Amino acid sequence: SRTFDRLFDDAAYRADDTTPVAAFTQLSSAASREFAEAVTFAGPRHGDGRPLILSRSDRFPYTMWLDALDLESGETLWETEEPDVRTEEELEARRIAGSWCTPIVVERDGRSLLVCGQPTRVVAYDLDLGSIAWTCDGIRGTRGNLTYSSPVVAGDTCVFVGGWQGPTLGVRLGPLDGEAAEGDAEKGDAQVSRQAWRHAGQMSNCASGAYMNGRIFVPDMRGILWCIDPATGLPDWKERVARGGTWGSIVSVGDRMYLLGQSGTTVVFKADAEGLEVLAENVIDERTNSTLAVAGGEIFLRTHEHLYCIAVPR
Repeated sequence: SRTFDRLFDDAAYRADDTTPVAAFTQLSSAASREFAEAVTFAGPRHGDGRPLILSRSDRFPYTMWLDALDLESGETLWETEEPDVRTEEELEARRIAGSWCTPIVVERDGRSLLVCGQPTRVVAYDLDLGSIAWTCDGIRGTRGNLTYSSPVVAGDTCVFVGGWQGPTLGVRLGPLDGEAAEGDAEKGDAQVSRQAWRHAGQMSNCASGAYMNGRIFVPDMRGILWCIDPATGLPDWKERVARGGTWGSIVSVGDRMYLLGQSGTTVVFKADAEGLEVLAENVIDERTNSTLAVAGGEIFLRTHEHLYCIAVPR
């Protein structure tokens, strides 16, 4: 491995040492379902021993599901399947649909909810049971029913970006008037609109953003950083932050954000509603589609050729 101490200081990227980086080799082999085309993982983030796997098969038409697996044994704790809502005409035209979204855990009113972007809607699942707490339509785009990035929470608003120039969508997380009764949770509260705002035909995006300084920052696939007001969904500004394109998500630590571009350059920056301040660039010069992983005061970076650990010399 290589060590870079010029651009990264210890205080800038110190992480919570109790957060595991990954335990996915064991899980994928122990899981009862055969994962075919795409698999994403979430957790464990709250020490509850329930990492969650979102996957879709490579069959056409295909199914999309969530599985909750026990971390130690790989036992399936619960699973739920997302229906394919494409019409016969859309199926014949082979309209693209799928979700590669890594779900997040949101704590609301004493409940742990797993919030996930599915191909046409946002779904909040009860983390313990797998039942649907609520849904919100609005992710369907003109070019396909696609979700790539994870939701970003800003107060009581959860922001989603649809894939392949899909819409941006703001979802209310708090309780709503006329919400479904607790005993009717399996049906969700789709009859009550949680949609705070929606803007069609936005960026081509597969990377997840970050919330900082009252704004949500999302990179598009061209390497342009969008600064979005979570109250309205409208951009304050857009500015190039990466050399070339980027598939990697933003990692935020302290008051800094880190973004790894496909060229192998990591940009360290600060940003707010007024603009972007680039603090440093770390060039490895190897192609990559990955996101930085931070744990124990170290940065892990995977390219197409190598796995690097970046840390302050000890």
